[in-house]
Amino acid sequence: MCLDAWLLANVIQLCTVEFCDLYVSGDPRYRLGKATGHDGKIQYLLFDPTGRQYDQMTQAARSCTANIAEGYSRHQTSTATEMQLLDVARASLEELKGDFYFFLLKAHTQPLARNSQEYANISAVNVTPPTYHYDWDVESAIVIDELKKRFQTWTSDSISYARLLYVLCSRCAKMVERLLANRLEQFKQQGGFTENLTKERVASQTQQALDLGAPTCPLCGKPMIKRYYKRGTKAGQPFWGCSAYPDCEGTRKIS
Repeated sequence: MCLDAWLLANVIQLCTVEFCDLYVSGDPRYRLGKATGHDGKIQYLLFDPTGRQYDQMTQAARSCTANIAEGYSRHQTSTATEMQLLDVARASLEELKGDFYFFLLKAHTQPLARNSQEYANISAVNVTPPTYHYDWDVESAIVIDELKKRFQTWTSDSISYARLLYVLCSRCAKMVERLLANRLEQFKQQGGFTENLTKERVASQTQQALDLGAPTCPLCGKPMIKRYYKRGTKAGQPFWGCSAYPDCEGTRKIS
C-alpha cells in the first residue's frame, strides 16, 4: 500500500511541475487570466508575479513524495515517526488539492463530480506496482513514467489538467489515510520498534534483578530494578525502582 501511494505521489509531483511550467507564471501576459493556445482553445492561466504560488505548489507536491518515502524508511525503527511523516504527506496533498481547487475557481468552473464517468475512469487507472526483478530504481522509474503517460490522456488543456490533478490528490490522500489507519492499528496491537525495544530492555533488566535477588515493590509486589536519580541533590545515587514504572512508582532505598 505504501509503495502504491509513493508511485502515485511521484506522478502527482511530475505533473504538478509540468502544470505550473505551463499555466502558472509571472509573465504579464498571464495577467488577463486566459489566452488562446496554438490549437485555438482558450487556456486559463494563473498570474503569479512573485513566483510564490509556483513554489508552494511544487514544494507541496515534493513534500508528499518525500515524506511517504521517509516514512516508509522509518517503518522498521519507529512506527510513531512513520505516522508523523505520513500525516505530513497527507496534509501536503490537501494543501495542493486546495491550490488546484482555487485555479478552477479562478477559471469560473469546478472539479469533476464524483459521480461522473470521467472521475470514475481516472480513479480506475491501476497504480499497483509490478513485481520487481532486477533493479528497483530503474523499474520503478519506468512504472512512474508509464503511469504519467496514462493519466495525461486527460490533460488536453489547463482545466482538464487541474481537474485530473485534483482527483489524483484526493485519491493519494485517501491511500495515505488508509496507511495511517493501518499503522495505528498495528501500533495499538504490537507497539513500534522503539517501544518494543524499551520493553525488551526492561524485561532484561528485570530478569537480571531477579537473578541478583532484588527486592519486590512495596506497592505492587513486582521485581525492582536498580535505577539512578537524574536530578536534584541525589543525582547519580542508586535506588530500587519498580519494574512496572511508570504504571507503578514504588521505590526502595539501597542500603
